Amino acid sequence: MRLLRLRKSDFEQIRKLDTYTVSNAIERLKARPRNEGSVPGPVLHCQFPHFEPMLGYAATGRIRSTSAPVSGRAYHENMHWWRYVASIPEPRVMVIQDVDEQPGAAALVGELHAVIGRALKCVGYVTNGAVRDLPGVESVGFHLFAGSVAVSHMYAHVSEYGRPIQIGGLEIRPGDLIHGDRHGVQTVPLTIASQIPEMASEILREERELKEFCQSPRFSLQGLDEKLQKLPGDGFEMPLGALGARSDAGIEHYVFRNSQPAMLRFWGCCRGASHRVLGMLRRPEQRQDERNFERASSSRGWRRKGRQKDFAADPGGVFGTGPIPTN
Repeated sequence: MRLLRLRKSDFEQIRKLDTYTVSNAIERLKARPRNEGSVPGPVLHCQFPHFEPMLGYAATGRIRSTSAPVSGRAYHENMHWWRYVASIPEPRVMVIQDVDEQPGAAALVGELHAVIGRALKCVGYVTNGAVRDLPGVESVGFHLFAGSVAVSHMYAHVSEYGRPIQIGGLEIRPGDLIHGDRHGVQTVPLTIASQIPEMASEILREERELKEFCQSPRFSLQGLDEKLQKLPGDGFEMPLGALGARSDAGIEHYVFRNSQPAMLRFWGCCRGASHRVLGMLRRPEQRQDERNFERASSSRGWRRKGRQKDFAADPGGVFGTGPIPTN
């Protein structure tokens, strides 16, 4: 299978960008949902946060450490793995899923593995498992993103390679473009990657102008509101002061005036459902208490002992469904 790769000029421009700027550009280009494409923070730790961003094409595999390999004695003896790595476009990133019952029991990659990787034009290693020999790997200039560090390599060996894997729920396929720095690791969709440098430049310009305004004597909340509303977005942000007093009616008025019909239907369904659900959640004896309270209130007024404070605090009850008396 022929793997896609970027033009060298586009690749170098993306490599100079930090991960959050590229993430913002991907969001602006609507290439994928915002909750996809990156490895969750707790899964990976950048071992060398002072390194420049890492960018390369994924060479994928799976490892096991707690059981011995079928053949071979040492973790670096699997030439089939190294030949596969060399088949991926360069620069390369080794991305390996630790499939042991307890990932991170041992480390596959240390200084020796990093030196071999560098010789094969690899720029880094990503794993949900462990790494070791940190000073030696750092001296080679080899990126490490891992779930933990370990003392031993035990029986660490590549058990499978060249197939899609998962790191922290993110599926990574052979040849995917991997981007990482101190903030984490993400994939860059190759279908829109060539548009990222220009979009990133536009985003950085917008951010620079906003920062200059916030640090200038001209700053005001009204001016901030106007500038924020000019920024491209998904249309869900509410302008400053649009709600006035933060009442239910104020929110409904804003939604009615600014939203599409689909959003209106969604809002109405949610509000109606909240009334019905709250009504169903009440216990039968609680509903009977309410009816008794309403009858008593109609004859003696609502100021009953033990109820005045509750009713005054919430005269309409929860979401306007009526007062809920206390026992």
